Amino acid sequence: MTPLLSMMRRLQRNKADWQLHYYARDPEQAPFGDMLRQAPYRDHVRFYQSLRREGCPPPLGAPSSDTAVMLCGPDAS
Repeated sequence: MTPLLSMMRRLQRNKADWQLHYYARDPEQAPFGDMLRQAPYRDHVRFYQSLRREGCPPPLGAPSSDTAVMLCGPDAS
């Protein structure tokens, strides 16, 4: 999550259109969650319970070819 924070700050500064779909075992305890639930991030961040299967997370559907998707974190096994 830490490397994404600087990216989000830059996107905000550049008034870019962006979204963060944040999966955590317990979304209420997600690192940086308190900060991300406040302005200016709150309108761009969605929290979810851990992703437990392979593939693209359902909220992303089938992203267009000009959409950057970054997934990181431990294997859910």
